[in-house]
Amino acid sequence: MKYGFESEMAKEFPPIVQLTITNVCDMGCYHCPHSEYRKRPDFKPLYMDMDLYKKIAKEVGQHGDTSLRIFGWGEPLVHPQLVKMIRYAKDHNVEMTNLITNGLKLNEEVSTGLIEASLDVLEVSLDALTRETYERIRGSARNFDRVIENIHKYI
Repeated sequence: MKYGFESEMAKEFPPIVQLTITNVCDMGCYHCPHSEYRKRPDFKPLYMDMDLYKKIAKEVGQHGDTSLRIFGWGEPLVHPQLVKMIRYAKDHNVEMTNLITNGLKLNEEVSTGLIEASLDVLEVSLDALTRETYERIRGSARNFDRVIENIHKYI
């Protein structure tokens, strides 16, 4: 897959800006170091400040073909201003907004907010085809059913 990093434009500004807006996660997946990281005594839950986000989104919006991809070290759907962030990016000429989530908090209210904010791409990291495998990876079979239901409601 080519992401366009070899283009002349990419020498001036990257075609994809990947952004972590929180270090908070609502799961404890066995393969992720985050579960251990948040047990450390120096761990502090952090949420990206809206002013910093606005600065980044404005800069991305000045570079026509650059995508803003929100994902990372935490679960983006736990950020209390996520929907406002997506809307801000779209209002400031960000051509492509992309969100990667575990889907656990992708309820009807959040889904509606993301759609109304004009989110372009939603990726849900499911990590399993069956409830049993999901439980081994993500820690709860109950969450599998909830995530599947959330995905269907979003669609």
